[in-house]
Amino acid sequence: MSNDMTVTEESARADDVSAITTPAESAATTTSPAAPTDAPPDDPDAGGPAPGGRPFDYGKLGRAVLAPLIGITAFLLLWAALAPQVNTSLGTLPGPVDVWDAGVGLYDDYQAERAAEDQFYADQAARNEALIAEGRADEVTDFTYAGTPTFLDQIWTSLRTVGLGFFIG
Repeated sequence: MSNDMTVTEESARADDVSAITTPAESAATTTSPAAPTDAPPDDPDAGGPAPGGRPFDYGKLGRAVLAPLIGITAFLLLWAALAPQVNTSLGTLPGPVDVWDAGVGLYDDYQAERAAEDQFYADQAARNEALIAEGRADEVTDFTYAGTPTFLDQIWTSLRTVGLGFFIG
């Protein structure tokens, strides 16, 4: 490039040769901010530039959302079709519906255990209040709920343990 050539601010790519102008061309194309333009308004719904100044790329959004959805759907369909064909000593492999039903059952167990824990603490608080009202405050005890840990409780414990290990390491 010669010394009388400048690159305008609009050219961000090295392959954009159309943005190379002489100082005279640059001065001639510069407009004041208050000058009216024939450009369409920046309306994203009308296909104009998005608020960041760039046009919205629906193709990129489609690829970012559609490709994973197609992949997940294909996986679930293959799983549902092939799982019954795999025989093991324990029977056939469970399909997606069977796994979903088992997950719902595990979550129901978790909620039932939490309800039992809440009931335990409510009963304990009522018992302690009754003892205090009778003047036997020295007999008040606070026990910790010792119910069985649910599958979700065990997963949460495992995740905390692994996370602590990563933090220490």
